Amino acid sequence: MYGQALAGTKVQIHSTETLSGKSMGWIHHDLPTTDGISIFVPPTAGNYDSERENFDWYKVAVTHQAGHIEFGTYGFSFEKEARLFPDRRRPSSPGWANLADMVRFFNLFGDIKLALDIFAVVEDFRIDHLLKQEYAGIRSIYRWIEQDSLSRRPSLESLPLSEAFIELLIRASLNGEPGPVPGILHNRLRAAMPILKRLQMDGASVEDTAEATIRLYEIINAIPNYRLPEWQRDMPEARSVEILHEEEVPEPEVCESADPDSGLEVPYHAAAEVEFRGSFNPEFVHLLQALQENPDLLGIDPLTLSSEELEIGRILRGEIFTTGMYVTDLPVTANTQETVNEEPNTEMVEPRAARPAVKMQPDEEGESFFYDEWDYQASSYRPRWCRVREKLVAEGNTDFFENTLARNSLLAAQIRKQFEMLAPELLQKLNRLHDGEELDLNAAIEALVDRKAGHIPDEKVYWKRRKIKRDVAVVFLIDMSSSTADVIDDFEEEEDFADWYFARFQALLKSRAERAQQSMQSPRQVIDIAKESMVLMINALEATGDCYGIYGFSGHGRDNVEFLVVKDLDELFSPTVKRRIDRVRPLHSTRMGPAIRHATSKLEVHDAKTKILFLVSDGYPQDEDYGRDNNDKEYALHDTRMALIEAKRKNIIPFCLTIDIAGYDYLKKMAQDIGYEVVNKVESLPERLPILYKRLTS
Repeated sequence: MYGQALAGTKVQIHSTETLSGKSMGWIHHDLPTTDGISIFVPPTAGNYDSERENFDWYKVAVTHQAGHIEFGTYGFSFEKEARLFPDRRRPSSPGWANLADMVRFFNLFGDIKLALDIFAVVEDFRIDHLLKQEYAGIRSIYRWIEQDSLSRRPSLESLPLSEAFIELLIRASLNGEPGPVPGILHNRLRAAMPILKRLQMDGASVEDTAEATIRLYEIINAIPNYRLPEWQRDMPEARSVEILHEEEVPEPEVCESADPDSGLEVPYHAAAEVEFRGSFNPEFVHLLQALQENPDLLGIDPLTLSSEELEIGRILRGEIFTTGMYVTDLPVTANTQETVNEEPNTEMVEPRAARPAVKMQPDEEGESFFYDEWDYQASSYRPRWCRVREKLVAEGNTDFFENTLARNSLLAAQIRKQFEMLAPELLQKLNRLHDGEELDLNAAIEALVDRKAGHIPDEKVYWKRRKIKRDVAVVFLIDMSSSTADVIDDFEEEEDFADWYFARFQALLKSRAERAQQSMQSPRQVIDIAKESMVLMINALEATGDCYGIYGFSGHGRDNVEFLVVKDLDELFSPTVKRRIDRVRPLHSTRMGPAIRHATSKLEVHDAKTKILFLVSDGYPQDEDYGRDNNDKEYALHDTRMALIEAKRKNIIPFCLTIDIAGYDYLKKMAQDIGYEVVNKVESLPERLPILYKRLTS
């Protein structure tokens, strides 16, 4: 009732805990927020010692969220003129007409993250002023909460210049004093204050907030985000500024007095939230509202859409409540400048973790799943960037499987025997047996007592350990890219030329019929060796009882990453699996990242103590759009590495095996602390693979 009375519309108040079931990944569950319809607040508040003070905090937090609804934050129109500022919103792309108004607005800026922070400060300031002006009964506790929030703000000395300037604006919006201000920011702050102060005038609207954001962005964007050294922070120039009472507004100087050599420019990080103001995401709420009013996107083929438009279509179809999409994930203008690190570090803490896969409705081509992709240059994920299509491999016949075992009967028997001897991970103690490893002390004592008492003693006085089912699940992920069609040359560089020449001479002595029959046989390809390895592995794994799945993968652009099922994890071995192996063929490119993520998702939900992801490839990860351009090889390596790290974080043991002799060059960068091995001779793969598996699971 309280929220409805303030907002003038039907508004419900819910706990932020209810957001977890709605996939609202952009929400901090300990901060209040709104989706434009309902208000969400934390289930408990414990900032203060007394119940009354905590209740007052709740009241102010709800009032602030209701104020956004009441005073039109989410009614922003890109075309509507502001009341207090001349209009400077000019779109630079005719294609923006189909975007939500708030998205169009933020696309005006090169640094969207900075623009979001500025807009949030200015709009929160406008809303707080209107609430205190409109509702006198809450004015005193509102000002008390503001002053308390000021005391919780981070120290200016701990922030680089751009972030410090945003912090000064936040303090001004809370009607606080900034304290000492570095001299190089002094004039810029004095120029910014009248812009902020204008939002206190009668009739200020959200469109005025937008115009103020444009002007403040021009002031702040020119400030380098340097960390000032201690001696420069304490300069006499660092002086206080009367925040909202400046009459004379000097022109802001160019920040050349910041010595670039005094400290490195650091990436901009969003400002810490003001707790009672909560989590503010106007761009996303406005986007959801626009989608509800424009259902025309429903008929668009998802393959023709960008990743962001595809996400929009999923919202409209009701498959998810929200995407968790940041406005920074939306398209930006062509003149946006990107900062590229020469030596990116994928070990850094990413802004947010990769989201779980989203499963689409099955179609005639099988099931589809969407996965994030790691962009190392931006140090963030591209949301729902790749579509993985999972489908069964077509069936052939069992000839390949049977012929492989017959041709390698000795090797197959040796491998199977080794696997049968694998030490079980779990042992069970069995008591009261006729024979065993040692005497069962309790049973032996009871037998002795029975004998002394004249009874017939029980002869089961031994115990032994019995191995039970191994608790292992493994996924073999086989590269089915076009490069696996390469023919295996009989001539090896390591082979002595005289031996090779003698072997060729002996071949000439064969009868014409023998040579004709041999020439009719298809040459062996790399994919044939991989298939033979799988046959030998299946023959051995069936002796251990380990749970295993065999999958192939290939890529043909981010919308068509094929994930082919030879044997699923929960599928029993059968002649069907034998027939599928026969039809494993080279396909397209090598987009490893999404295939690894999909294999990880299968292992993650499987109940096993030991989980292993075995990647078998023949070369470098690559695809037609696997990077910023066709020459960007680093992008694919970093995305694959991040996918392997994600698997490791989920207690899955990833291992990379490549049969590319140049593998040492890129595996060191791609795998690093993740297990990997290079097989120099492709023919040795059937022997090497079981040895590595035994080492990983023993």
